[in-house]
Amino acid sequence: MLFSDIFGYDALKNRLIKSVHENRVSHSQLLFGPEGTPKLALAIAYAQYVNCLSRTENDSCGVCSSCVKYNHLAHPDLHFIYPVATTKEIDSKPKSRDFIAPWRELVLETRANFSLTDWYDKIGMAETKQAIINAEDAGEVVRTLALKAFEADYKVLILWMVERMNPTSANRLLKVLEEPPEKTLFLLITEDPDQILSTILSRTQLIKIPAMSEAVIVTQLQNRFDFSLAEAARIALLSEGNWLTACRIAQAGGQEGASAGDFIEWLRDIFRLGTSRFWAEASLSVLQRAAVFARSGRESQKSFLLMAMRMVRFVMLQGLGASGMVKLEGAEAKFTVDFSPFVHADNAPLYYDLLQESHNNIERNANAQLLFIDLSYQFERIMRIPNPKQ
Repeated sequence: MLFSDIFGYDALKNRLIKSVHENRVSHSQLLFGPEGTPKLALAIAYAQYVNCLSRTENDSCGVCSSCVKYNHLAHPDLHFIYPVATTKEIDSKPKSRDFIAPWRELVLETRANFSLTDWYDKIGMAETKQAIINAEDAGEVVRTLALKAFEADYKVLILWMVERMNPTSANRLLKVLEEPPEKTLFLLITEDPDQILSTILSRTQLIKIPAMSEAVIVTQLQNRFDFSLAEAARIALLSEGNWLTACRIAQAGGQEGASAGDFIEWLRDIFRLGTSRFWAEASLSVLQRAAVFARSGRESQKSFLLMAMRMVRFVMLQGLGASGMVKLEGAEAKFTVDFSPFVHADNAPLYYDLLQESHNNIERNANAQLLFIDLSYQFERIMRIPNPKQ
């Protein structure tokens, strides 16, 4: 993969290229950023550039023997570790090397930009299971990197979703990071650095990958999906810097997987939970919505929660008098006005934290139906916190 294959992030790409020119390649680097940012793509492009036999000032050559092997993710000195779990095909002691074929396929198909859920789907992992980077993989890292490089200047290990390491594997990795073999490059990738051992963080050079700019997303949507400028701008706004979300909306014809209307109707039920007259009817509706939510699948559940976070933010902006920043129309715009008294400085962070926690729990395979019921009643409690301006 070439740096030129990655759109945007010019300053970051130049920084990585400069480190090679100045012979300042740190042996362990942690690329962190939210979902939908090209962390893995940048790691592969950087590793390819480091080992390119005829690199240019700004990119790998793409045609030397090293680049040809990198283009197929088949270089003998390029190693990948990623979360795995048992499947129908691999029913015990799964390791990353058992899944190298689907891994290569997914990376090449998606230009190295995909979610953890996409990976689970690729390997046919049941949604009820939890993929981890286990001790067997960590032990393999130690054994593999102890060997001499086959042909490259640097042996490269790309560890994707390092936060998924269990304590045993994390401690094994720490020992390697403390005493790295010569000419070894560790590229760790995460979406949640707070979940990584502080001792590992302290031994890596941190590289922050920010959310993708709206301008870049708009340009790419127009190039790839032939959207008008206005429609591309609308999708870019909804995606909030997540290229994967932008692609999902684009592939759905410009419609989100979860609609703001669903969120508004849910909030109406929650509001009625606080009234004795409508409590029974609202409770039944919440239970029915929870059952639908549980059947919708993990990706749809995450989409709903992300959309809910966005709507809460728009309501808060409306309450602060920043209506110009609320990019909604019609009934949705009216809703932000009507609901703004219930979102204020004393409870807005509580809404947002609760939704974020629910999103994280869905990723960890929480019981979606129970989660939605609990979320509904906690929302009702937060909604009743008095507005200090009233």
